Amino acid sequence: MKTFTFTKSGRALVLALAVVMGAVCVSYGQTRPAALAAQWVAADGVGAFRENFELFKDGTGIETNAFGKSSKIFWRVEGNRFVIERGGRIAASDYSLKGHELRFGTGSAASLYIRIDKVKEYAEKLMKEKEAAQNKKAEEERRAGDARTKEAESRIERLSKYFTDSRDGQKYRIVKIGDKVWMAQNLNYLPQSGNSWCYNNDNSYCAKYGRLYDWETAMKVCPLGSHLPSNEEFEGLKAAAGGGEAGKALRSVYGWTKFSEDSYGTDEFGFSALPGGYYNGNFSNDSTNGQWWTSTRIKQEYYSHDDYYSWYMLYGDDRMFEGDIQFDHSKDGYSVRCVRD
Repeated sequence: MKTFTFTKSGRALVLALAVVMGAVCVSYGQTRPAALAAQWVAADGVGAFRENFELFKDGTGIETNAFGKSSKIFWRVEGNRFVIERGGRIAASDYSLKGHELRFGTGSAASLYIRIDKVKEYAEKLMKEKEAAQNKKAEEERRAGDARTKEAESRIERLSKYFTDSRDGQKYRIVKIGDKVWMAQNLNYLPQSGNSWCYNNDNSYCAKYGRLYDWETAMKVCPLGSHLPSNEEFEGLKAAAGGGEAGKALRSVYGWTKFSEDSYGTDEFGFSALPGGYYNGNFSNDSTNGQWWTSTRIKQEYYSHDDYYSWYMLYGDDRMFEGDIQFDHSKDGYSVRCVRD
């Protein structure tokens, strides 16, 4: 590769820089503020170079494949001079320093300059463009979410009926899926005995997600005329809701952690599954995991515990799953959905 011709002092500087070329690049957190982002200026070939160069987030380094390999270099600014801090895999002949300019390339048609006098101007431009793009995306997502929620709420209302739990006066939605009538909200009844919890011991979580119950308590808490569904009834729910993608069809359109643009539930049947998390000595996974008890218990001949079946859904996954039965989870706290007798 052709090298630059430098003055005596320039050659000395390049020699010094060659020593640090093999040094490990500093992390993003160690570089300088965004106000030091720089402007690319060149008479010819600047468009092609701009496509190949990417400013680091805070503008004190570049990463480029313009030289046929992934390359990095970091600098800092002292007064009106660039000072190379550390670099890697950019040959000294690929750039030069000249006071207020940091130059890349080996010929005038491929030369690129970073000018200190453009630093602040370009940094502000970058930040405004980034902020505008973020605001635009957030607004588009908000509008899409509002439309999705409005359509879902209208559909859910058409599908739903209501009943009131005579024990405490709480009102719940119910929906028919397949040949079963299911509660379309997690139970939020506080029993007089047994073990149950609000997530994080915070009543606001009970209002949002319902209570978490251990298995023995869950067997007793469904309102009169309903029962804790069996494993077979959950299998029927999965089949009626589409089998392999039942999780997405049954999840609420809001309330779950966003995994991707396509990660929201569609709530096609009004079941409105929410991620109430679970309790196993610690509260875990609210907003990402919903888990519900079944009434099915199987006596084990070869293990020291019985199996207690549950079902769960995860954010970002279209499926619904049968819970782990390898270990005894009967004392854990899961959500409850009751089904009509």
